[in-house]
Amino acid sequence: NDKIRSLSANIIRKFDNRNISIITVDAKSFNLNNKSVAQAFMEGVVLGQYKFFDYKSKVKYKLTVRTIKFVGICDEDALERGRIIGYGVNYARDLGNHPPNIQTPANLSDEAVTIAKKISKMKSTIIDVKDFEKMGFGSFYGVARASAAVTPAKMILVEYNGGKAKQKPLALVGKGLTFDTGGISLKPPTKMDEMKFDMCGSATVLGVLKVVAELQPNINIIFAIGATEN
Repeated sequence: NDKIRSLSANIIRKFDNRNISIITVDAKSFNLNNKSVAQAFMEGVVLGQYKFFDYKSKVKYKLTVRTIKFVGICDEDALERGRIIGYGVNYARDLGNHPPNIQTPANLSDEAVTIAKKISKMKSTIIDVKDFEKMGFGSFYGVARASAAVTPAKMILVEYNGGKAKQKPLALVGKGLTFDTGGISLKPPTKMDEMKFDMCGSATVLGVLKVVAELQPNINIIFAIGATEN
C-alpha cells in the first residue's frame, strides 16, 4: 500500500499548478475496488497536495486540482476513509509547522477542546499549571514553571467512548514541548528552528483525535498530551 500511496501522491503533484481543476481516474487500472488499495490511494492524493502557506507573503506554487472523478467500480467507503485520514495527517503537519509563539500549550488545548465538542462521545479536560504540584506532576511542573508565558503549560485529556462501557480503552500519549531549549548550548544554530518540532508527538495525537471524531470507531480511547515550553 505504500507504493500505491506514493504513486497517487506523485500523480496529483503532476496535475497541480497546471490549471487543471478536475481529473478523472480509471478505478479498474488502480484496483480501487480493493478496500485497502482504495484507502491508500486517497490518502496519497490528500498527502500529495499538502503545502503550508500560512506565513508566506508570496505563494509561487498554487494547488489547482479540486475535483477527482472515478470511472468504474471502486470502494467508495474506503476512498472516504482515506480522505479523512489524509486530512488528519495534514492537520497534524499544520500543527507542527506553526512557530512556537503561535503554537503554544494554550493553543494546543484549544484545538483539542474544539475537536472534542463536535461529537457527544468525546469529553475534554484541561488541567492548568496551578494544579500540577498538588496532583503530583513534579517533573512536568518543574519544566513548566520556568516558562515566562502567561499560560505556560496544559495537561490535555480527551476521552472518547465509542465502544462498550466495560471495554478497556486504548491510550495515546503525546509529547507537547512547543519549543525545546534544553541543552541549548550543545545545539548547532543551524538546527535551532527545528526545536519547535518537539511537540510533534502531540500533533500526531491531535491528528488521530480529529480522525476519530469523524470516523467514530467502536472502541474507547484516552488521548493525553502534556503541553509546555521547555
